[in-house]
Amino acid sequence: MFDAIDRDHSGSLSLQELRYHFQQAEHPLSEDELNFAFASMDFDNSGEIDFEEFSELLLRHRRLISRLDQFSKYFIPIDANEDGVLTPQEMNVVLASVDESPLSQDELTFLRQRIGGKDLTWERFLELLLVV
Repeated sequence: MFDAIDRDHSGSLSLQELRYHFQQAEHPLSEDELNFAFASMDFDNSGEIDFEEFSELLLRHRRLISRLDQFSKYFIPIDANEDGVLTPQEMNVVLASVDESPLSQDELTFLRQRIGGKDLTWERFLELLLVV
């Protein structure tokens, strides 16, 4: 997958290559979403995503998918008022219950921007976790 995205065969992914990949996959992201996703993958802030950074993202994605059942089991009891909406505090409880780090301030800001003032439902939360 890395090689398919690395169109110039430089051994690293640029923002432009990532943009092109999402457009070709018919999953275009807004400029803000793309920049956030790129920055989230560019762990060393080099301006490029190398194979190790890309691999780390894939591992995180696999961990989240493999724990999807666990996330679902924990959602119902955590949503104490059963309104179907997750608050930041509820999200961090879910993440901690499966040994994941709490959401950073940048991630919380991104979530707020991404959902545009709407309630964060369980489905929206999982979509955001798996995409970013």
